[in-house]
Amino acid sequence: MSSKNNYRGKTKNTKSGDFRKDLKSISKQMKKEKFQIKTYTKEFETFEDALTKTKKHLQQVDSDLETLVGVRTRAINKQLMNVGEDSITDSTAARISTGK
Repeated sequence: MSSKNNYRGKTKNTKSGDFRKDLKSISKQMKKEKFQIKTYTKEFETFEDALTKTKKHLQQVDSDLETLVGVRTRAINKQLMNVGEDSITDSTAARISTGK
């Protein structure tokens, strides 16, 4: 782009339409970048949705494990207590019956 100084010291384009070409070029570039931003935004939204679903699944698994651990632990402890009581009862009964 060539330019000349006019009598007031300001630069003036000698080629007509250079400004319009520059604006067109800038406008095209902005459209491309806007499209890219929309594409990236959509990708992040998809990623966020996947993470949200995964988080919900993990929370459900955690809840299921807590329930399982609580229920199973209580059931096992109850059985262990019964075994302990049964063995005490059996040994006491054996001693009573043998007289020792």
